[in-house]
Amino acid sequence: MSDMISDADLIRALRKAAFSDGLKEACDAYLCRIDNDNDFEPETNGEHRFLDAILPFCRTVFDVGACVGEWSEKVLAIKPDLELHSFEPMAKAQQTLTYKVGGKAIINCFALGKVSGKEVFHSAENYPQLASSFERPWFSFENTRADTVDVMSLTDYCDRHGVGHIDLLKIDVEGSEMDVLEGGIDLFRQGRVMAAQVEYGGTWIAPRRQLRDLFDLLAGTDYVVAKLMPDGCRVVERYDPSLETYRYSNWLILQQEMVEVVRG
Repeated sequence: MSDMISDADLIRALRKAAFSDGLKEACDAYLCRIDNDNDFEPETNGEHRFLDAILPFCRTVFDVGACVGEWSEKVLAIKPDLELHSFEPMAKAQQTLTYKVGGKAIINCFALGKVSGKEVFHSAENYPQLASSFERPWFSFENTRADTVDVMSLTDYCDRHGVGHIDLLKIDVEGSEMDVLEGGIDLFRQGRVMAAQVEYGGTWIAPRRQLRDLFDLLAGTDYVVAKLMPDGCRVVERYDPSLETYRYSNWLILQQEMVEVVRG
């Protein structure tokens, strides 16, 4: 369009622009949009598109951090004959999860973590989606509580229940994502996971985790790491410190043959 400013003119104008809170906010929003950060809507951030692409290849799916069952309900709506294993340690969320997918999924009332045992989970009464094994004092919620819950490693669970292969592993556990992956690293080394979706963001601050941990953990395996995008995924071949924004995003761990499936 003739009334649109060119990229070159815009860059020159930004270099000369005086400081402005509004301009800074607009630039931050632009960066988030092109990097697919801080978009919490699965319809626009690529999550639903990813499920549409990957689920036709899936039989066994794990929902780790199922909370009240929105994701579990979504994947069953797309493919009702899935063998779905949902994991949720908090009693209040379990009730809603059971109401939504009870009888359609295997509901496990415990958490997955690095090792099998017990952990203390911290939660707020009206925010079940924020329950975490890490205290976050910067949240000023009322009616908080601490509960001791059972924890099992991913490898132990699969061994005990005869799960030979996971087609899709979704992990959204408020900062414990790396613990779950570390507890299942043998499955990745054995090629027993086809694809994983891992939530990343500010929840990784409390446990002092980095995306570098993800790349280091998968070093030596044949998996591809990619960032979920609205139109597919962006493969990231090697770690770079510039990736550590702690903005909300979803990352994928894919067997090589699934990369083009997700890219579309």
